[in-house]
Amino acid sequence: MREALGSATRTLDDWIDRFQLSGFVAVRAFDTESRGAAPDGAVGIQAASLFVEADVHDVGSAFLELRLDYFQEAGQNESGLGEAYFTIDDAFGLGADAAVALRLGRFDLPFGEYYLAEDPGDNRLIGFPAVIPYRWDEGVMAFADRGSWGCHAALTDGTYSRNSQSGIAPAVTARLHARPAESLYVSVSGMYIHAADASAICFGGSVITPVTGSATGSSPSTEVRSLLGSVDASWQLAEALHLQASFGGGRIDDRIGAFDRTILWWMVEPTVQLAANLDATLRWSGGGTFDDAEGFRFEARPYGNGAATYGFDLSSLQRVALGLRQHVHPNLIVKAEVGFDHFVATDVSGRPNDTRTFTAAEAVLTF
Repeated sequence: MREALGSATRTLDDWIDRFQLSGFVAVRAFDTESRGAAPDGAVGIQAASLFVEADVHDVGSAFLELRLDYFQEAGQNESGLGEAYFTIDDAFGLGADAAVALRLGRFDLPFGEYYLAEDPGDNRLIGFPAVIPYRWDEGVMAFADRGSWGCHAALTDGTYSRNSQSGIAPAVTARLHARPAESLYVSVSGMYIHAADASAICFGGSVITPVTGSATGSSPSTEVRSLLGSVDASWQLAEALHLQASFGGGRIDDRIGAFDRTILWWMVEPTVQLAANLDATLRWSGGGTFDDAEGFRFEARPYGNGAATYGFDLSSLQRVALGLRQHVHPNLIVKAEVGFDHFVATDVSGRPNDTRTFTAAEAVLTF
């Protein structure tokens, strides 16, 4: 192409240097017990996405994610826009050493650390933690990285739907991270959602909404306020042993006090390097209200199908998963996973507790 274009290659070189195209395709097969999400098994595209990033000289960059299919949020095959934003590298002209960047558009909420490992190419396992929060929202974010520490602050729409009748929520998110040692990374996050009928942030497929259809009744409220916090750590304990951990909680405030809820969640994920391109990960995750009388809805995707079974009568759930990951090529990963979900209902619901096993296999190609 360069030879055919001749002198025009200088323009082509500039275009190529400014644009980066990447993506992935993940194919997954999994099976659950009869009360789970796939009692007869399922094979299909777990996720397929394209990413385009373009540098703008002396300004910043633009980023676009096209989700061609995304199992985690889609109940059926569907395509849609994921992240879409532009970044101004030094928005206030402070210079490289003191620069504060601004990001405008739709971006992953800077809450916790799990969203950085959400895509199949970065996820050490196949499934997802039971209740760990994630997802994008639309608004503006300021951030800075000073090497040993950094911070993010975002003001966003706060609602799951762009067509929400309740309008802007809004949500304020902040995160402070630090690296006190080369082997240790820690962060503290906080989020306040002013008033939303369905929060922008998700918990394993669930969003925060007013309580409906529980054994103790349904809230007449159309919106709730939420205050959430999370502490996360990534620790390289030894050359072949890594630990990822997250602990969080929050308060959901309904105008009717009887429908207020306190939720807690956690994830502990040690990974052992078995060979140069092979590792094993054990993930223990869970969450809930841990209240005998007050439950909340956590869907526990992709295996649990918890919302369909328990709805707002779910007191807690736990997921234990063990998996192997093999990099057979720098751009090709294969994985296998086994595990179980354990559901605990509130006492007032009268529903039985349940434990459900699952198995899964996946191949991920990145480019």
